[in-house]
Amino acid sequence: MDAIRLSGSGLQALATQHAAGASEVAGGVPVAGAAAGGQPTSAAVASANTLVTATARQLATRLSATGRKVSTIGTVMTAHDHESADRLSALSPTVEV
Repeated sequence: MDAIRLSGSGLQALATQHAAGASEVAGGVPVAGAAAGGQPTSAAVASANTLVTATARQLATRLSATGRKVSTIGTVMTAHDHESADRLSALSPTVEV
């Protein structure tokens, strides 16, 4: 069975990737009014653009929320690691030779 290895810096890097992904998704929204006004497909294009925009916003929101959660987990995990190390050090102080 493989072990999952986590690090605070790795989780922070993942959180940063989520933030960048959210910005990229939100920035890739189609321009409103891209279709020519008199064409029969204008309404269909406008409707599709509205759906794509709403979907992109929802994905960006989810990416941002996930990134914040991952960042929090990384911070808490690092704090717990330091606390555990301090407790172990108190049990058996280091002997220098």
